Amino acid sequence: MYLAYIEVDITIKKNRIKGADISIAELGSIGYESFLDTDLGVKAYIREDLFDSTQLNNLTIFRSREFGASSFNTHVIKDINWNKKWESEYKAVSIYDFCHIRSSFHPASSDYQHEIVIEPKMSFGTGHHETTWLMAAKMKDINFKDKTVLDVGCGTGVLSILASLLQAGDITAIDIDRWAFENSKDNLQLNNIKNCNILQGNISAVAGNKYNIILANITRNINMEYLAEYKSLCTPGGHLLLSGFYLNDLEIIKKEAGLHGFSYIDYSTKNNWVSVLFLRQE
Repeated sequence: MYLAYIEVDITIKKNRIKGADISIAELGSIGYESFLDTDLGVKAYIREDLFDSTQLNNLTIFRSREFGASSFNTHVIKDINWNKKWESEYKAVSIYDFCHIRSSFHPASSDYQHEIVIEPKMSFGTGHHETTWLMAAKMKDINFKDKTVLDVGCGTGVLSILASLLQAGDITAIDIDRWAFENSKDNLQLNNIKNCNILQGNISAVAGNKYNIILANITRNINMEYLAEYKSLCTPGGHLLLSGFYLNDLEIIKKEAGLHGFSYIDYSTKNNWVSVLFLRQE
């Protein structure tokens, strides 16, 4: 497929990592389809017919002093073979010797306990972002065998796929984004996963169900908002694994989770991002 795209090359003067993460989240909500980290900031891509410079100028990094005098340049990329571009720039991800996340154009490897094939489309959750990496890494410490699992904000479906490889029982994955819903279905089929049901919607789509393990790699605010639902959905003695927020958010997450019946177990951090594991109290 050949389309004309706008490449937006953003230079972030201060707090580059945080600024890039915030920019990606905001750009993704206004139609930008893919992103590349750079030494100076981030590159983002949107179809030429959807580009709106006013929306771009309203990004947090251009309005907040926290990120300095950040700036951007744009240029049109004509007749791009988008799939070929992804293949040239998408790298496989290794999580110790536990898990290898690659695309179909990467060679298979026998050096890992588990291997997942993800087509690098536009959904969040390829393993490159710290939060996905942290979630997958912590999953090796949880007993998934025959457990019921809920994957909230499933993105590409990578965590659901890993849960299945870890011998989970029934898995339910949900995401509000249509692209993520379709991408997850494709990736489940690609990995021959038979025990996962994908739903498009928010947490209300699974109201009344019970799960032994809940995985939620979303944002701090949404995780905080959903804690009451997590309590209702998680079986006593079950696990809740959260990510999508920074280290300085950890204490408030721990406090609020405790108020909703979850006891803190431990946390992991990478580049100031955090995953945290809780146990549902009996």
